[in-house]
Amino acid sequence: VDEYGTQSSTSEWSLSSMSESESNSGKGAGYYMTVQGLLLLYEMVAIGGTAFLWIVFGRTASRKVQQQFIDSVTYAPTSFFDTTPLGRLISRFSNDFNRMDFALPMTIQFACNQTVTFVSVVVIISLGDWWMCLLLVPLVAFYYWRQRRYRRTIIQVRRIEGLSRSPMYVHFDNTLSGLACIRAYRCVPRFRDEFRACIDENARVFQSLFLTSQWFSQRLDCLGGLTQGLTVLSLVAAKATGHLDIGYTAL
Repeated sequence: VDEYGTQSSTSEWSLSSMSESESNSGKGAGYYMTVQGLLLLYEMVAIGGTAFLWIVFGRTASRKVQQQFIDSVTYAPTSFFDTTPLGRLISRFSNDFNRMDFALPMTIQFACNQTVTFVSVVVIISLGDWWMCLLLVPLVAFYYWRQRRYRRTIIQVRRIEGLSRSPMYVHFDNTLSGLACIRAYRCVPRFRDEFRACIDENARVFQSLFLTSQWFSQRLDCLGGLTQGLTVLSLVAAKATGHLDIGYTAL
């Protein structure tokens, strides 16, 4: 048999073996393409539905909260405006509503995605090595303890940051209202220094807020690295003892 005959016979044997294996399993290329297409369709529907619900419920919540806040301020007694700085009200109507309309929905969506990812990863790992579930219990407890400690701190820091932002709005509004008198009495340098002092105070608190977030982020990275290391060691040990398939270990 010549070279071309040998290659053709080899290819015919491989094709016949593939067709025989497909006929034995009953799952050809069309089956896998159908499954892949259904998965892509499900992903498109899930993403579109999530975005639609995010827009609808986000607008509804924002409208209700804003209406309640406007009604509360409108029907508030005069003593409320005598004791509450104007800058604090401006901060509530501007920065706080901006966080509620944009930052909060994105954070909730990110938290939901991470929760689904975490559950799927835990299920996959537990199917291969159920001993990892025992190791995850103290790690989850440690995560929860860190989260509670961080939450108590970040709430107070954000409250102080909001209070330090209020004097900036008040000072800037008062400066614009009395700009003619300020220039007439040549008090521009004094008002400029006072406004810079307000900005410095807010920047100092904002830096504390940023450092607190970075502190929590570094702890989460360390715990995530520890979790991955324990997972890899557990899978390697299970593969060394022959209790786990190498394909599942790679997955």
